[in-house]
Amino acid sequence: MSTTVRNSGQEWRLARAALRLGNFTVSELESLTGANENTIYSFLSRLTKLDSGYLRSETLEREGRGRRANRYWLTKAGIGHLLEWSSEIAELFREAAEASPALPSRHVSSERGGGLKLILADSQAIFRAGIAKVLAVEDEMRIVAQAQTITQLMMAIEKFRAVVLIVPEAFHPDFAQLIEATRERKTRVIVVSDTRENAQRLISSGAHGVIYRTIRAEALVDCVRKVARGETWIQEVAVTTELTENDLVGLRVRERLTAKEVRIVALVVQGYKNKEIAQQLGTTEQVIKNYLRNVYDKIGVSDRLELALFTIHHGLLNNREQKAAAASNVLTPDILFN
Repeated sequence: MSTTVRNSGQEWRLARAALRLGNFTVSELESLTGANENTIYSFLSRLTKLDSGYLRSETLEREGRGRRANRYWLTKAGIGHLLEWSSEIAELFREAAEASPALPSRHVSSERGGGLKLILADSQAIFRAGIAKVLAVEDEMRIVAQAQTITQLMMAIEKFRAVVLIVPEAFHPDFAQLIEATRERKTRVIVVSDTRENAQRLISSGAHGVIYRTIRAEALVDCVRKVARGETWIQEVAVTTELTENDLVGLRVRERLTAKEVRIVALVVQGYKNKEIAQQLGTTEQVIKNYLRNVYDKIGVSDRLELALFTIHHGLLNNREQKAAAASNVLTPDILFN
């Protein structure tokens, strides 16, 4: 191509993250790639200067005071440009691009219709991004809202009347109140549970599906479809006293990481940005970037999203490390309406 986005390592990661998500906010790209806001806005600006049809945006509703943010949508032309820009990105994402759903309308209807509407709720942006990555390429599914706080979730339930809500077990302190709100809007609930022992209790309390953070992509899609059809779905978990292949991979990788690298991984999984991690550990942002590059090399991943998904899937962190990172969470999230 005669004109392309400048080929740099950081912008290569931004392009990868944009292609993975399909739609995103600046804060989401910042969280997944570690790039600062100026770099991200520069990347988006150059992309729109190449062709104004590569991106579409929508102003988000925000709580309280503060600058209004935008959610950006990559059009199919924009996806095609980024795929062509890098042969490596093309290899990784060609299949996803071919399966990409049509761009949603600029104004989201609160009425049913227009596909299987989903709401994602999780206090950790990295987990929402992982779920969105899986579901966004399904033609009939449309993520209409993402919420990071209880207030945001209740607003989304009332406004969008989604078919399915995916929410962690401990997200709302009053589970009965949450179920009542979703029943009024005829929204079915899939709960992300911490342990399989809670599954039947959650179903009895009004949930329609129960999954765990270890769920595979195809099982997640199957769960959403069946729950949307009115079925009840509980993720099956093999009970074994032996270490699984995933456990062994996690243990081998864990042995290669230093104690400080493990702590940084735990904070990344919680959704911390490099600057926030640096503040937590009493060091500089550049030092954290250096640590993360080493972690990526040791694990064999290329960005924060891949790191988080690998960590969850292979059980890289123990419960104590996860709770320690969650206990010091200082993120100030925005509501994310698609």
